[in-house]
Amino acid sequence: MSTSTNGMSLCTDSPAAASSSNQYNMYRYMYNSPRRPEGVHQLLWHKVEMLLVYTWVLIQTLFLIAGLAVLHFSTFSVMMCYLINGVVKGRREFLPQK
Repeated sequence: MSTSTNGMSLCTDSPAAASSSNQYNMYRYMYNSPRRPEGVHQLLWHKVEMLLVYTWVLIQTLFLIAGLAVLHFSTFSVMMCYLINGVVKGRREFLPQK
């Protein structure tokens, strides 16, 4: 029995070599590329799944931006109120040094 350069059998008359799944596994092993979805149902589900993932990433990004903006502006406004009230009430630590 002869073998190819990668060690696989070149004998094509055996039932294992003739099966489509074995040929697909050999193809996937050699090229490492997944099969495209077959049929309208699988193709549509693939597109819907991709759309759901993109939508989820977009929503999470928007929530992150909104949360950071709220955190930033609330912290900034609290600091400004604290400083302004301290200066208005004449606290020594906020007044300019003499």
